[in-house]
Amino acid sequence: MISQSQEWSELFIGRESELEWLKSAWKDVKLGEPRLRVLRGESGLGKTQILQKFYSWLSHHEAEDPEKYWPDLLLKERINLQLNPPMDSFGDAKQIPWLWWGIRWADPEGRNLVEACACGLLNSMHYLEPHRIALVHRAEQMKRTGAVAAKLIETAFEALSLGSAGTLMSVYELAKIWKDERASAKLQSLSVEDRQMHVIKSQLQELSKALQFMLNLRSEHRSGFPIILVLDDAQWMDALSLSTINQLFVAATKQNWPLFVIATHWEREWNTQSMESNVTSFPNLFHLLQQETDRPSTKDAVLLRDVTPLDGLEAVLLSALPGLTSEQVAFLSERADGNPRLMHEMILELRDEAFYFENENPKAPLTADAIEEMKGRSFALDEVQRRRFRNLNQDLRRLLSYASFHGMRFLKDMVIEVSQVLDAEDDGQGKSLEAGVHPYAVLAENSAVIYEFRSRLFHQLARERVEKLSGLNRRLAEGLLEVGLRWLDNHRQERLPLAERELFYLLMLEHYETDISPSENLEVRLLAGLVEHYAEREYYARALPQAKRLAACWHEGRRADFDAIPPEVKQGVLYMWHRLGLLDPALSLGEALLEQCQARLASDSFGVEQMTGCLFIQDTVGNILRDQSRLEDALVLYQASMESRRSIMDVCGENPASADLMAESIMGIGNILWALDRLDDALAQYSKAFDIRQRVIDIYGETPVLRHNLARSQSKIGQLQLAQGRADEALVLFQASLDAHQHLLDTYGETVTWLEHATWLRAEIGEILLRTGQPEKGVALYRTSMEGLWRIFEIAGTSPDRLEFLSSLLAKLSDLSAASGRIESANDLDREALAVYQRALDTFSETF
Repeated sequence: MISQSQEWSELFIGRESELEWLKSAWKDVKLGEPRLRVLRGESGLGKTQILQKFYSWLSHHEAEDPEKYWPDLLLKERINLQLNPPMDSFGDAKQIPWLWWGIRWADPEGRNLVEACACGLLNSMHYLEPHRIALVHRAEQMKRTGAVAAKLIETAFEALSLGSAGTLMSVYELAKIWKDERASAKLQSLSVEDRQMHVIKSQLQELSKALQFMLNLRSEHRSGFPIILVLDDAQWMDALSLSTINQLFVAATKQNWPLFVIATHWEREWNTQSMESNVTSFPNLFHLLQQETDRPSTKDAVLLRDVTPLDGLEAVLLSALPGLTSEQVAFLSERADGNPRLMHEMILELRDEAFYFENENPKAPLTADAIEEMKGRSFALDEVQRRRFRNLNQDLRRLLSYASFHGMRFLKDMVIEVSQVLDAEDDGQGKSLEAGVHPYAVLAENSAVIYEFRSRLFHQLARERVEKLSGLNRRLAEGLLEVGLRWLDNHRQERLPLAERELFYLLMLEHYETDISPSENLEVRLLAGLVEHYAEREYYARALPQAKRLAACWHEGRRADFDAIPPEVKQGVLYMWHRLGLLDPALSLGEALLEQCQARLASDSFGVEQMTGCLFIQDTVGNILRDQSRLEDALVLYQASMESRRSIMDVCGENPASADLMAESIMGIGNILWALDRLDDALAQYSKAFDIRQRVIDIYGETPVLRHNLARSQSKIGQLQLAQGRADEALVLFQASLDAHQHLLDTYGETVTWLEHATWLRAEIGEILLRTGQPEKGVALYRTSMEGLWRIFEIAGTSPDRLEFLSSLLAKLSDLSAASGRIESANDLDREALAVYQRALDTFSETF
């Protein structure tokens, strides 16, 4: 018997068998047997609450979480859809027993323009941020038992940023290390959309790499570090996330990693998507993984369970409304039809109207008149919600209307402040927010869903009300801009999480109009802030229209408006203008910033932070000049950049990252000198960079990044020696670089970057061997190089550069076959090479 004093909205009724199903799979996962479990059912049947209850069991169970790392809060907030504990709810415990990461996908038709990225996994990265320290600590513990180095976890997490602004080094610096000059040039030639996809795929690769590192953290008593991925509303999962989950689960199955994937999916969409075989969908992924694990050793790896209408909702009803008669309980339970969400909405509707009850007491039975009235009502979920909205008092409907003005997602604090501005205009009432902390709290008490409506219907109803109120749209826009300018002046937006910071800028720009703007330079400040935000995340496609609009402001002579922009924001604008090919405004802005830097260099107050900003500007303007083929001018700035780095190191001291960046600057100078045909000078620079990187490893120890960059320096020296006709010396360096990359692949696992370097090096070595009379070895390396390319295609897909490389290898093998008299084989290879080249033309016609 359930106590009537227990909060009715927190009850977990009738899903014990589903919970035991998940617990059983969890036992297998901890033994190193990956599991995928799918809860399928219609909306409102409680699938998300099953996940929350499973989390609650894990966090409460002493054997599962002995140090109480995970706070048991998912079911504490009442009728919510929360999948992750609040980011500020974690204590100081470092002993993380397992990783829980919840991801929810939104209805594509209901997304705001503020959705930052088409990939749901990347959009949810910020939920991992609270665990960075604990995960690194875990990796350090495992390192002492001979497992994967903790530095790998830390490096992978820094590269991803995990949705936070603070990283070991700026994203601009990471971008320089991440791509060599050849890859950077290729990237620059791609369309904005292709470039965006390149960045997203690279970020997903880093995410997958980090998760695999964690799963493989083995100890003498454990098969690995367990990870629980919770995929809610998987019917809307995007193709990129599907591909990443697929690769991760297949790898976990092969390696016996403790990976637990739990998904929820709507039943109707499952049936529809399963019939559309040409559509990339979660049901298709499910069936593929079932086939992949269709063998005795993994027969229970991938399973599905239907979540059906729930028996036992009478207990929830009686807990909320204890005075109901048995006939009234039966009547309302029949209308709810086993749907927990509908039952909750019905209870809330009844509790809103005290006159439905005898003596207007919600603890008493319903009146006979109330029952008669209800018999003529529709109890479809949307109809119940409509009635609840209409029955709200004027102030609460007004609050919802203010929020709806912002869209389906909104900033709670901004809604409150805009509401207060408008309330102050209406005789100083200022009362419209006292009944609830946020709009959804009005409808479902203290829900944890703070920044989005649970139902699109509430947004539509509230928005309709705004449209009907004369002049309210304009008053709301005025209030929004007034509050937003105040936030900008106080740098309030900088304290927002990254996704909400983007929302702030977009909301302001959406309602910006010159005639109601409280500040002349507001448009430029908003555009610059948003473009800098996109620069930080490398969201090229989303940045393009805003960057062009901002460039138009620059060209229109509004340069004085840019004076109000902070220096770091200007640097982000400069970076994005360059990356998007807006070279004229980028060069103009860069030169203006350089003048300011020169003036400040003479100032005693010019500190390390300012020197770092100046260094970035020198690098970027140098890159712009290089792209414009002004090589001599670019060389001057690259040399100035190197001197700036040296000055910073003199002040702050050397560390592995700063020394490696110094080497990268020297490599850039060498590239310009080579382009100017000053080969001996270029070789001297490359050698200097190699010596610095070797010294860093000797002093500080080897890391994957340092080892890769050292091998890159070897390859570059070898390329130049080959250009000078010194093939034997080049061969030695190419082989050393190949050995280093093979060591990285064998020790730390595959990454596309390392695979691409190893693949290219094998082809280069094969070419030298062919020239020096060793055809059999050369051909063998060509074929091994092609195998590496196919592996890259499998992991990261094709690209113009990769297909062109494959076509050239096939053509070379054809020539060799023809030279040895194997004409038929040569013709086959020629046809294959042509087919690959044609594929590149057909697939990448705009960029190939």
